[in-house]
Parts: sequence; structure tokens; C-alpha cells
Amino acid sequence: MTEHHETRGVSGDAPITTRTPQKDIPQATVARLATYLRVLALLTDDGVAIVSSEELAVAAGVNSAKLRKDLSFLGPNGVRGVGYDVARLRARIEDVLGLADGHRVVLVGAGNLGRALVGYRGFRRRGFAVVGIFDNDPEVIGGEVEGLRVRDATDLAAEIALLRPTIAVIAVPDDSAQQVCDELVAAGMQSILSFALCPLTAPAGVELRRVDLAVEMQMLSFERVRNAEADESADGVTTADVAETAPGPANETGAGGVVPSSAVPTARTLNGSGRIARRVPAHPTPGPAGLSHCAAQAAQTTSHTATEPTSKGSVVTP
Repeated sequence: MTEHHETRGVSGDAPITTRTPQKDIPQATVARLATYLRVLALLTDDGVAIVSSEELAVAAGVNSAKLRKDLSFLGPNGVRGVGYDVARLRARIEDVLGLADGHRVVLVGAGNLGRALVGYRGFRRRGFAVVGIFDNDPEVIGGEVEGLRVRDATDLAAEIALLRPTIAVIAVPDDSAQQVCDELVAAGMQSILSFALCPLTAPAGVELRRVDLAVEMQMLSFERVRNAEADESADGVTTADVAETAPGPANETGAGGVVPSSAVPTARTLNGSGRIARRVPAHPTPGPAGLSHCAAQAAQTTSHTATEPTSKGSVVTP
């Protein structure tokens, strides 16, 4: 699958014709492109027109070399010494991710999770419009969620034919999730996102992804423990090892010319996840001009799930 594109440099030079075979872009790169797109949206909101690779890399939480390699899959985009045109790069990434024309989304399950998902404003902002919500509870069917009428799940196939969605979301109890998945596949859906805890199966050719919030919290738990261990190790080096070996001035030493532990400053603890703490210097300097605080902190919300591979016709596991 190859698409034909034209890109234009920031300086307004003639368009450069490129071809980007999407199948050749690594999955990890695709996940980072989504992060770059989020940062570019924030920059657009802040009125930033041009961004350097270093600025974009810092905001996305990657090094500039990796960012430039990722963007190289899109063809020529920036101008050396000038940077990237924010609007053009954003449009280019949206094109490669298949977002240029937007997506129509249907959601099965009008419970608490389903209602929260329908009410999430970020979907439409990023090109995903929820066009239908389904449930099998008679007390829920016919009601409204964010202006959408809850449709009867028994009419799923017929309604999908009318709504013409491109993505389906499953937000039903675990014991119903596989049945709903099968019905969506039978109705022609080829892109499905599941919030069920149980693993689902789908035929080859169907993209099936699973979101497990418990896994995300387990990752946070791991980072918290690792961060605490790193802090304990750092405290041990600065207060014990240094105190026993570091010589000091005569008026600050104890017996044998050794600095007492009370005279050694303790290590400063970095809060947040271990991953971010190691990325941020102890005394951060102000970001480059034009790069907003919101954009500079965008990397802190990057999801571990974004780097997980998709499943084609296989059991999706956390």
C-alpha cells in the first residue's frame, strides 16, 4: 500500500514529491507519531508556527535523533536551520495515520464507561466522531448520551450499515465482549478497540486492540517502586559513603578529619515516575522560546499501551 504525497518546505520552495509506504513504518514509530501529533496540536493552539527538532523532541519525550529518524519515514518535511512548519507537519502525520478524513466511531455499551467515553471531548478534536452508541438494556435503549440516542444492540448489523463507521469500541461486561466482537466482525467492522478484561479473538484481517487500565496502574506501581529504590540508593551514597570518606576543612571535621554526616547535604528527590525523573535535569532551564509549558510536558502522559503491537486474528493479551 503506497500513497502519493507532496510536501513543501518551510521556506516555500517547490513541492517535493515523495512516496510513503505505510507498511514499512515500524509499529513503535507509529506510536511515537501519535505523540508528535498531540504535541503539534498543542503548539497550534498556542499559535506556534515553526518548531525545531530539538523543541519537538523535548516536548514528545524522545531524543532529537530518534525524532528525526521517525519523521524521515514521512519524507522531507523540515528545513535545516529553520525547523518544521507545525501546520504542515501536523497535516502530514494525520495523513499517514489515516486521520485526514476523520473516523466515524460506534460504541457498544452504554454503561458508566461507555458514557464517559462518549463524553470525552478529545475524540472529536483528534478526528474521531462518535456517531452511534448501542446497548441491550431496555431501560437504557432510547435514552440519550451526549445528544446521541442509545440504539438497540439487536439491530447492530443494520445500524452499522446505515452509520458506516470505521472503528468500533467495546465497553460491555466481560461475559458479553466476545459475542459483541463477533457481531461487529460479522457486520463488517475491521478495526475494534476493546475495554474488556478478558482476551478476545478475531479473524485475520481484523485489527483488534485492547485497553487494560489495570496494566497501566501496574506499570505506575513498578515505576514507583523503582523510583523509591533509586532514591534509597542515592541517599546511601551521599549520606553514608561520602560521609565516611570525604575529607573536610579542619573546623568542620570530626575525629580523623572525616566530615560528619550532618555536614553533608542530602540528595534531592525527584518526584514523578522514574522515567520522567531521569529525563528532566535537576535544575531545569526555561524551554525554548515559543514552546509552551503544556507542550513541553506532553510527554508525561505518554501511554505504555501505545507501544504495544496490534493483533491480527490472534488472542489479544495485556
